[in-house]
Formats: sequence, structure tokens, C-alpha cells
Amino acid sequence: MFSLAGLIYEVNEAGEIKANGLPAHSKSWKFRGGIKHHASSAVSVDLKKAFEKPELLNKCLFSDIDGGTTRIHMGRHNGKLPRISGACVVNQ
Repeated sequence: MFSLAGLIYEVNEAGEIKANGLPAHSKSWKFRGGIKHHASSAVSVDLKKAFEKPELLNKCLFSDIDGGTTRIHMGRHNGKLPRISGACVVNQ
């Protein structure tokens, strides 16, 4: 689980994402990883590392695969690039 631009994202161990009011984890929306530097598209923190040490995601850009399209969430949030914060593993 992590926060990005004020929204909470839940990611299961299969990489499926639940956010934005979805009732369940999406099979077509997958976590790709966290990216440390805005000038790179290379994932610095993959799914396995994120579950082992979630704090590594903090301050990363968020990258996902949605319907087969790879994306990096850029845009602006409070005048800055949106970065992951509050990353943690929650046992449910």
C-alpha cells in the first residue's frame, strides 16, 4: 500500500492494483515499480523489492502497466512531480 498525489494504492503480491474506487484488484492494471530519477524509465524498485522493503518506494515515481500500456505517472502535484510516500506492507 502506498500514497501518490493524495490517493491510496493497494498492490497485491501478483502486482494487481486496487485504487480510484475499484471494488477489487484489477487483473489488467499492474504495478511495474518505483523509479528513483525522473530522467530515467528504468525501474529501481520492482515488486519483489517493494514487498521485501517497502520504504525503498518512498520518493519514487510510480510506474504501471494498464491494459498493456506502460506508464510513468508524471504530471504535477502541488507544483512538483508526484512521488510515492507512506509505502508499507499490510497483512489482510
